[in-house]
Amino acid sequence: MRSSSEVKSNSSPDKRSVSLSSKRMSAMSECVNYTIRSGRSLQYQVPSLAIPLPCAFKIAIRDNQDTAPSISLSTPPASFRTDAGKRPAKPAAWTSLRGMRLLTQLARTRSNTRLVISRHFSHCAPAAMALKFPIYPPPEYGGQTQPVKRPKEFACFSYDKDHKFRLDDSSLKWYYPPDLGVNLSSGFDQFIQHDGSIDEHLDSLLKTIASHEQKTGEPIDAHIVTWRGMLTKIMAVPFDDSEFEMNATLYRDSIFIEEHHAFKVVQQQAIPPRPGRRNGPPNELMCYWGYKFETLSTLPRPWGETPRDYIENRDQEVVNNKEQYCSVVRTGFGDTVVCLGGEVDAIWDAKPATPGEPIKWVELKTSSEIRSENEQFRFDRKALKYWIQSFLLGVPKIIVGFRNQDGILTSVQEFQTMSLPYEVQRRGMAKWDGNICIKFATLFLDWLRLNIKDEGVWRIQRRKGAREIEVFRVEVGHGRIITDEFMDWRIRLELGKTKPPDLDPPPAVEASSEPEPTPEAVASSGA
Repeated sequence: MRSSSEVKSNSSPDKRSVSLSSKRMSAMSECVNYTIRSGRSLQYQVPSLAIPLPCAFKIAIRDNQDTAPSISLSTPPASFRTDAGKRPAKPAAWTSLRGMRLLTQLARTRSNTRLVISRHFSHCAPAAMALKFPIYPPPEYGGQTQPVKRPKEFACFSYDKDHKFRLDDSSLKWYYPPDLGVNLSSGFDQFIQHDGSIDEHLDSLLKTIASHEQKTGEPIDAHIVTWRGMLTKIMAVPFDDSEFEMNATLYRDSIFIEEHHAFKVVQQQAIPPRPGRRNGPPNELMCYWGYKFETLSTLPRPWGETPRDYIENRDQEVVNNKEQYCSVVRTGFGDTVVCLGGEVDAIWDAKPATPGEPIKWVELKTSSEIRSENEQFRFDRKALKYWIQSFLLGVPKIIVGFRNQDGILTSVQEFQTMSLPYEVQRRGMAKWDGNICIKFATLFLDWLRLNIKDEGVWRIQRRKGAREIEVFRVEVGHGRIITDEFMDWRIRLELGKTKPPDLDPPPAVEASSEPEPTPEAVASSGA
C-alpha cells in the first residue's frame, strides 16, 4: 500500500525526498516507515489516520544504529513518554479531533533517520469517525442558483471490440435514425457482453489525463477527478433515495473518486430475477434492448462514408457493449473544478474544427411506451438521470426509443437537454428541479474538499433513504484508486522530466471559464 507525506523544508524541494513503505504486521496492527534523506531540518505532515477508538500509536525516531529512543502515546493523548523514560530529541506530537491528524516536528535530523509509526487497534468501527453531510428537503436548496461551467472536452479515449484501451477516438459512432417496428430482442443469444465484475478503477481515465499532461507539460487543475456516474449519483440525491458507496483519495491537491466495486457487485446480485412472462421480461433482456437500440441508431463512420448495405442491415449486427467512446471534460460547480470521464453514445454530425467548441453529442435511451398518466410519471422520474448524465458531459440532445412490452420499437423522440427540466416541471408530475441538483452538488463538493485534507482511502456512503452522506477513512495509502504509473508520471512532471507520450492523444484544450446556463435560465427564456 502506498502513501506519501507532505514535506516542508528550508531548502528547495527537489533536493529533499521522503520514501515511504507500508507493511501489514498482522490483522490487528500496521507499521508505516518514513525514511528521511536529508541533513537539515524538515517538517513532516503524516497522513491523517482515521482509525477506531480506543487505539494506540507508537512513534519511534531512530538513526542508523537504532540508538534513538521511541515515543509512545495513546489517542486522545494525555501525555507523552519515551522508552526508558528518556526525553525525546525535540519532537512534538498531538492529535486533532478531525481525522486524528498526527503532526511530528523533527529538528536537526541526521541523514537516513527513520520515523516509524505503528498503530494497533481492536475496537469500534471506522464509521464511528464518520463525517456527515446532511441532506435537507429539496425546498431548502432553493434561492440563488449556483454557477456552473460549460463542459469542454480536452481529451478522449476508446475501448475497442475486445474492450482494450486505445488513446484515440476509434470507437466514436455517428447517429442515424433507426427503423421503427424492429424487434429489440433480436440477436440476444449472440450478445457480446462486457464483464462488469472486473474492477477497472480509474485506470483508463488516469492514462488519458497523463497523456494530455505530457502534451501540455502541466498537471490538470481539477479539484475533483472522477467518472460521470459518480457525480450523477451525487447530483440526484435530493430527489433519489438510492444508496451508494464510493472510494476517494487525496493526491496532489486533487480528490480522485471511484465507485466502491464490491458494494456495486453485491447490489447487482441482489436484483431479483424476472423469469416469468407475467412479471415482464427478464432484467437481462431489458438491458439488452438498450444496447440493441444503440446498435440500430449508430454508424461506425459518417453517413456519406458508410456502405449502403451496412445501413440497411444494421439489425443483423451483433451487439457488443465492450466497445465504447469516452469523453474527458473539464467542468465546474461554483469554485470546484471537476474533471469527468464518461461514455458518449454518438455524435450528430462531426466534431468542430476548433478545440473546445460545443460538440453535438447524442445520448441514446430506451423506455416503455407512454399510454397513461402513471407511465408519464415514471418516464419523468427517469428523465432526471437522463438529464444529469447529459448535462455533465455537455450532451445537447437526448434521443429516446419507445418500445412496447414485447420489445418492439414503436417510436423515437428527441429531447433537448437544457429544456428537459422545464418540460418535466410544466407537466407537474415528477417533482425534480435541475437547479436544486446543481446547488446540492456544489455544496457537497465544497464540503468534501474542506474535509478530505489528508491522504488515505475515504468511503463516501449513503444508505437507502438516509438523510445524510457519511465520509470516513477506511485505510491508509491510496488503495488502487491511483495507479503507480500515474504517481510516477506526476513525480516526473513535477521534476520537469517529461517525455513524449507513447501514443498520440487528441490536441490539448484551453481550460474554460464560460458559465453554462442553468435550467432555471432556460425555463425563464421560454425554451
